[in-house]
Amino acid sequence: MKKCRSLTGGVVSLQPVTPFLLDRKRAAGMLSISLRSTDYLIAKGRLRARRIGGRVLVPIEELRRFASSDRTDSIVPVATAA
Repeated sequence: MKKCRSLTGGVVSLQPVTPFLLDRKRAAGMLSISLRSTDYLIAKGRLRARRIGGRVLVPIEELRRFASSDRTDSIVPVATAA
């Protein structure tokens, strides 16, 4: 934890800030999957995201929900030979 001086001269401890929303790239990194897989999950509705302005953002709680879910299926469907 960092400490710095406040404007009044006292010492203030700085807590790291956890963001509420992450962009797609950071969300992919936190889930240890590719950006393409993240986009697929968002498009299929398996990972909820919000559009704010031109950005697509994923709530941190949504990442926790997805990571803790017991999924036996793959992220991208495997093509079967006909």
